[in-house]
Amino acid sequence: MKRLVLALLLAAGAHAQLFDYDKGAALNFTQKELDNRDGVRLFSCSFDIPSGKADGYLITPSAPGRHPAIVWMHSNGALSWVPDAMRMARAGALSLIIDTPSGGDANLLPECFIDPRKRTKS
Repeated sequence: MKRLVLALLLAAGAHAQLFDYDKGAALNFTQKELDNRDGVRLFSCSFDIPSGKADGYLITPSAPGRHPAIVWMHSNGALSWVPDAMRMARAGALSLIIDTPSGGDANLLPECFIDPRKRTKS
């Protein structure tokens, strides 16, 4: 177990520059509501990072109050995790899904995620 923790810490250290930031700099966090239904609110969002902007999605339960939070970051695009994050929101958790700095545009959300009736059948 100690070796696993050490390996994870070393791997995190190797990627530390990606997550390095000036704690005094403004995040300039912006969000735009895309949908609010079935107990879930869906927002596109962005914030400043040293190399420019990071885009993603913020998915929250519609109910007010404090909620546990999940931060998702991956290499295959934030969009692929929106359905899972919506399920988590229905269960009471807030999700922030972040595209990698070279990722896609959070404002290109397909209509099928907003309105499931518009999904095509294959």
